[in-house]
Amino acid sequence: MPSAEHQQPVSGETKATLELLKRIEGHSIKHDEEAKMKKAKSVIAAMMKAGVKPNVVTFNMLMDGYFLINEVKQAKYVFHSMVQNGITPNVRSYSIMIDVLWSKRETRMGS
Repeated sequence: MPSAEHQQPVSGETKATLELLKRIEGHSIKHDEEAKMKKAKSVIAAMMKAGVKPNVVTFNMLMDGYFLINEVKQAKYVFHSMVQNGITPNVRSYSIMIDVLWSKRETRMGS
């Protein structure tokens, strides 16, 4: 690796290109995560159709996935759906929701 004194200065154009690549990479990662969430939802729908009821772990995975792709409204919806379906949230459920709410600096669980 060249020493600092032998490195060429980075031009404004190079910096702009690197920033663009970082943004593209971030978009690509988000797109991949969104595709995974779509697949997860379809698997859960197939489970339910086959008579397998989702449990707290299933709901936690969905909430966590939505949080990772910054879909706060969806994460909150999943939490409320879990409760409406008679599934008691566990410590992990509340931890995920605290992270979700903190990420948006919300103090209430209202939709």
